[in-house]
Amino acid sequence: MQAYVVRVIPGRERRVAEDLEDAVYPLDPSVRTVPGLHGLVLLITSLPKGGVESLIKHVHMEKFVRSLEKYDLIIKDVSPSKALATVKKFVAQEKARVRILGNNIDSFIGLFEKEGFTRGGKEASVEIHIYGSIAGFIIRRTPVEH
Repeated sequence: MQAYVVRVIPGRERRVAEDLEDAVYPLDPSVRTVPGLHGLVLLITSLPKGGVESLIKHVHMEKFVRSLEKYDLIIKDVSPSKALATVKKFVAQEKARVRILGNNIDSFIGLFEKEGFTRGGKEASVEIHIYGSIAGFIIRRTPVEH
């Protein structure tokens, strides 16, 4: 399954979620959407990003959709400590580089630096995008064996 964050015009979350489910369902009956987050809809489907983008255009939702981001993992109600625990599952701490993007990320950056992670750019092992209380993770390494 693929995890996406769909940024939409605030107030249109429920309509976009319903329209996305209706459009994706014939191709993927296990599709799930989670509206109710200000300006965001979570989409879980087996369709690739290109397929979702095509459906958005096909059902004329592009006027409500601002962007579509694919993630390896999405966590609701994220905190800096939850994000750190998640990253530690996937990346060896030594020499790991983490890129954190979004609003109000100072507490996340502070905790990661305190734990020995370094800030990285495009070469980062993990990229974390913070959308209010939601975090999307892009992981570029396989899980660490314990």
